[in-house]
This record gives sequence, structure tokens and C-alpha cells, in this order.
Amino acid sequence: MKIVLWRMAHNCLPTGDQLHLRSIPTSIRLKLKNFSNMRLWLLDWVSEASDYHMVVFAVAIWHIWENRNNIRNGEAVPHPGRVLGKIKAYIDFILMNDFSSTTSTRRVNQRSIQKWSPPPGGLLLMNVDAAIFSNSGRMGYGVIIRDHSGFVYAASRGYVNHVVNPELAEAMAVRHALNFAAQAGFQNLMVVSDCLSLINKVKSMNQDRSHTGAVVYDIKCKALKFVTCNFGHVDRSSNEAAHVLAKSAEHDVGSCWFSEIPDVIRTIVCNERCLSE
Repeated sequence: MKIVLWRMAHNCLPTGDQLHLRSIPTSIRLKLKNFSNMRLWLLDWVSEASDYHMVVFAVAIWHIWENRNNIRNGEAVPHPGRVLGKIKAYIDFILMNDFSSTTSTRRVNQRSIQKWSPPPGGLLLMNVDAAIFSNSGRMGYGVIIRDHSGFVYAASRGYVNHVVNPELAEAMAVRHALNFAAQAGFQNLMVVSDCLSLINKVKSMNQDRSHTGAVVYDIKCKALKFVTCNFGHVDRSSNEAAHVLAKSAEHDVGSCWFSEIPDVIRTIVCNERCLSE
């Protein structure tokens, strides 16, 4: 991120104007009002922008530039909505962990934030979360499976149309997570979610007659097919990796990773692994 911003501040990016100065034919010319180059425009904009808008700008420029480089190196062109989802998810992570607005009425006591905790010996910890996208009428789900050392065995994300109820979305995310784990061959799991009401229903011996009842019943049935499958509740701050995966899934019909960390949560996973040691 620092590199692309430094290049931008020093007018080194290969914009249309720069390509023209190098006698490289291009039809792209960036209009910057009354500014003669990008550096002057950037310094003027930064002088008036809020801290929040500078965070958004920096993250957006970084992701756009990263995707530009990936395409130049032969990777497929990603859907713009997918890039936007990654940008939004990364901004959410920064705002929750590092950013403090002077105009915000909400203050987070860092000492009260729980960190990711490794699972008991012999079990894999499966963090699950869901996100609601009201504009598109979709829910996103995020799943990450790690061992006691923080090593990522697998991860998954995607969206489901026509689901806007938060608890139902959380239940469907857990059901997907169990299906994903079973297909991947994992048999000893500790499944955790930050939705306490759902975890209480799954652990209850009573039949759930609410709007999530059918999905809760499916979860209980699927759990019985594992050698070990326990359920637990965690604080949102302990579920950050799954949360960011879910928030980035609005335009992802379904992706999975095995023995690798998704780019959108790489920093989160590495930080959590360090903090748990």
C-alpha cells in the first residue's frame, strides 16, 4: 500500500499524462481540474479530506492497483463487485481495529477485546459468520478452519439470495460450514459463531419452532455425522476473519481455499496467530 501511494505522491504512476510524456501512445487522459499533475491534485485533496476518507482512498487505490498488476501478470479480470467487496471488508477491518474517529461517539476499549483462541487439542476450530446485504437482498457467509497453531486448513465464502434475516443468515452459514467441512473430510470440529441466540438453539435439547427451526434441525442432524462436533459462542472480535470473509462475499457465488489464506483476511489471520502465541 505504501509503495503505490508513494508512487502516486511522486507522480510516478503510469497515468495517461505520464505515458504521453514518455511518448507512449494512449487515449487515456486524466482530467484533474486546474492541476498540472496528479501529485498536486493529491496533496490538495489530502489537505481537506478527513481521516476516514483518507483511509477509504488509500485502501481503494491499493486494491485497484493490485488488481491492475495481477491482470498484467496474466490473471483473470475480476468482477468489479468482487473488488469492491474486498475493499469494503478491508476498510471494516481497519475501522474495527486501528481507526479512531474524533467525531465518533463509539469508543472501543482495546483491553476488553477478546483475541482468537486456539481450539482444544485434537480439534479443528471452525469460525463461521454471516453478513446481510440489504441492497441486493443477499446474505454472505464466511468460514475459516484452523488448528491449535493457527494454521489455516481451509476457508470458504459465498452468497445466498433472498435472505435478509440476521439469525436465519447465521444459521444458514453454519449449515454451509458443516457441509463444507464434511466434503473436505474434517471430522473433529469445534464450531463457533458470534450469534449467541443461534448457538443456544443448536445446543438446546428442545425443538426450535421459530423461523430458523428447520435450519437448526438440519445443523443438529449434520453435526451427528462427525466424530466430534461441538458448538460455542465467541465475541465478534474473536470471529473477525470469518466476519470479513462474509462481508466480502456479496458478489462471490462461492469460493474455497485449502491450506492457504484468502488475501482479504491474510493480515487478520497473521495477527491473530501472533497474538495467540
